[in-house]
Amino acid sequence: MNNTAQNQGEPDGSPLHWQPAPLQCLSGDVPTTKLTADGLKTLSQCVFEQATSLSTHLKWACIYGSVGKGTQKPDSSVNFLVCYDSGKPQEDAFVTQWIEDRLNVILGREVDVIEYVQGDEAMGFQQMEALLTGVQVFGSSAWVQPSVVFAEEKLKEGYMPTKQALPLATSVHERLPNSSNFTITTTRSHRKLRESILIDCETIRTTVMLPNNPFYLELSRTFCGFLSHEELIRTAADELQAKKLQMMDKSTEEGDSDADMDDWQHPGRYTQSRELGELWKVLSDRFSFVWQLQRLVKRADEIAERTGIKLNP
Repeated sequence: MNNTAQNQGEPDGSPLHWQPAPLQCLSGDVPTTKLTADGLKTLSQCVFEQATSLSTHLKWACIYGSVGKGTQKPDSSVNFLVCYDSGKPQEDAFVTQWIEDRLNVILGREVDVIEYVQGDEAMGFQQMEALLTGVQVFGSSAWVQPSVVFAEEKLKEGYMPTKQALPLATSVHERLPNSSNFTITTTRSHRKLRESILIDCETIRTTVMLPNNPFYLELSRTFCGFLSHEELIRTAADELQAKKLQMMDKSTEEGDSDADMDDWQHPGRYTQSRELGELWKVLSDRFSFVWQLQRLVKRADEIAERTGIKLNP
């Protein structure tokens, strides 16, 4: 880094504000459909080379998303993933934002840059997708290979549980009555249906709950309406299981094999209609419930198709 370049930023020469003149800039009038991964690699190379002066831990970068796939629209943004080695210090936190700001200028359009630190167990879905399908624009493919292998493991780990949860979620959504009185009526059919749905919700919750898996991390962000009721769902399932066991014991003691669970009036939390009402709203919203699972399964299938990864056992 020479003094002239440094002086273009803040008076103190802070690297955060260092903005050397670009070698070449695109006009914002050029539609993204005219851009190719190779052309973007050429244009962005100088940014990554300059960024290594700010952080020697920057090792690799790729383009992913619609531009990486060649399916971009005229106004599409350009998505980059940048990877750092595991020794990246906290003081290098500004580098990714510096890269994004710089690429915005050079490419003349909106650019989104996400990062991944090699060895990080909590890999997001976008990071996984980029590592598996991205077009390399900087760094060594040999260096990034361990992260690619890890991303494939995470894809396989999260795919089947998410796919298995989808038909059950669809069934729950379709079984919900249209009646607004569903949460408060005490008819036997509604009690039975409420209990059945709560048990299925607990199955869905435990099926998709894979800590640090990209699928679960993505669902924690987009499926939050459902997952925000985890405590209620778990408590309800526990109470219903306790109810079932107690009735089994009762029938054994009394020799009544036909004992009905409805004969036992359980004051459990799952009977509180106000809490249940919020959960029913989530379950009845197909977009926030079923569609989020469908979207993840579809994205995973597309990744598998592009990479040749076998997801089904």
